[in-house]
This record gives sequence, structure tokens and C-alpha cells, in this order.
Amino acid sequence: MVVYEDKNVVIFDWKTFAVDECHHIVDGEDIEQYVMFTNLEKSAGIYIMRMQDYMKKFPERKAIVKNMPLSWIPLMHFLNIEVDLDTVDQSNYVLGGKLSPRQLLEWAQQCAKEGTLRDLIEIMSSSDEQMADTLYQLDHLRKIDLEFPKKLTKIHQNNWQSYGRSYIQDMHKKIVETPLKKEKILFLPCTKSRPYYSKQALYKAQKAGEFADLMGDKSFTRVVVSNIGVIPEEFWGEKPVMTYSAGVPDIWLIYRMMKEFLGNNKDTVKEIVSYVEFPPYIEIIEILAEKYNIPLKVNVKKKYKQKGQKFALNGV
Repeated sequence: MVVYEDKNVVIFDWKTFAVDECHHIVDGEDIEQYVMFTNLEKSAGIYIMRMQDYMKKFPERKAIVKNMPLSWIPLMHFLNIEVDLDTVDQSNYVLGGKLSPRQLLEWAQQCAKEGTLRDLIEIMSSSDEQMADTLYQLDHLRKIDLEFPKKLTKIHQNNWQSYGRSYIQDMHKKIVETPLKKEKILFLPCTKSRPYYSKQALYKAQKAGEFADLMGDKSFTRVVVSNIGVIPEEFWGEKPVMTYSAGVPDIWLIYRMMKEFLGNNKDTVKEIVSYVEFPPYIEIIEILAEKYNIPLKVNVKKKYKQKGQKFALNGV
């Protein structure tokens, strides 16, 4: 993995496949104890994490990587790893048209200033399965973005990698670990307005006669089921909830979160009333209410009912 190093710089080669090809560190220590990977085709994420481990071990050295695929430049900029622009591999680059390595780096630098670098990385990962897998590993094993971007005014949930952002994971963990105090849950669909069910959205619901009486019933815990997660009312003001714009739902994420949310509160909750409209979410609630023996009443408009249609969740 390391093709050159001295006291000031270390150069990694993306085309290096085996530990045997690694040089020894200048200090005489063996690189193998920091780098353990087999095949780059299958372990790109591990490769990146080992590069990070090396950099932590020798923070005084500047890290440069050669032969990096073009689409990875924004991710490397995010990780503070310099890419040798003269050796960039442009053979499999799909997005961005005829952008040169330097142009893409400048784009990444501008996005970093604007607080949208994560968005650019996710866009690039949609055309590169290795990068998508690497981003998933970094999100769930290293939690690479440690805080909510201060300059970001909207979270664009445009692909599955969007849900791996650490501040979203942290919010989900906090929600499922916060015990409910009430015995009844009112599941609600999301609203465009934030916070959820502001005066305008609540007025529309009341005018349509939907859950108007229950909205004022304080014996219920009001919970919105949206693309960003299962969100009880006390979390409606969280930054990720207030700023997200989700276009791609992650059904499996909602199932896992709902399972943990209801599972952790199964001894408290005695009744569920649901006005959720999205069919996969309705089915998730039905499956888990049955699993935990919680009485459920589903209220949904006729236009949302899809009789006989299932969403491959039975049995999970």
C-alpha cells in the first residue's frame, strides 16, 4: 500500500493489492501491523480505513495517494488525503462529463466551503459501487462526519448513503433509547412544514377531519413516520428533522428503527392508532404491532389502500 515514505510524506498507491508489496516504515516498524487487507476490489473501505490508521500513527507526515479513481477525489478531500492529480484514473468515471481531476478537486473545495461536500460525495458514490460500499463502511465503522455541518441549511436525502450520516445515526439511537411514558401511540404522516404539524398543517388535517380529535388527546404520544425515521414529537425540533429533504426512502432503515422503537417500549404501549399513508410504512407498523401484541387501528384514505399488495417485509 505504501510505495514511498520519509519523515515528511507518505505515498499510497491505490493499485496496491497485497500487504507483501508494502514497504517498511522508516522508523523500522513493520507496516503490516497497521495495514491488513486482501483484495482492493472487495475491500476498498478497509483500504481507506488502514490509510487513516497509518495517518493517525504518523500525523506529522503528509499523505498522498496515487492512481485514485477520479470520482473518489471529493471523498479523499473530505478525509484530508491529497490525491496525485497527475496519476488519477479516469477510465470508469461516469458523472461530471469531462471534468478534469483539478476541476473536480476545485468543485470539492468549493462544496467544503459551502457545507455541501457530503452531498457531492453521495452523488459520486451513486455511480461507483466500491465507493458506495466504502462510504457505508466509513459511516458505520468510523462515523466520518462527526458533527452537523454548521453552514448546511438543508439535508438532501437523495440516496441510501444519505441515511448513514453520523448525526442522523446519533439521532436515531437517541430516539429508540428514550423510553415512552404514555400507553398510546398516534402514528402520523410527515408534513412539508417544519416543525411537523405547525398551524398550517394542523389546520389542513382538522379541515379534512383527519385525526383532529386525537391530535388534542394528551394520552397519546404523537409520532411522525417519515423518510428520515420514526420521530416522536419531542424530537420534531432536532436539526436533521428540521432541515431534511428526502426523495429516496430507506424501507429497511424504517423497519429496523420501528422494530427497536416498539420493542423497547412494548411493556409500556397498550394501543396504537395509525394515520400513516405510505403503504410500506403501514405494513411495517402492522407487522411489528402483531409481533409485540399491541392492539392496532389503521386509518388511511381509500386512495392509499392497495389491497393484495405486499412489500416483501413479511417474515423479516
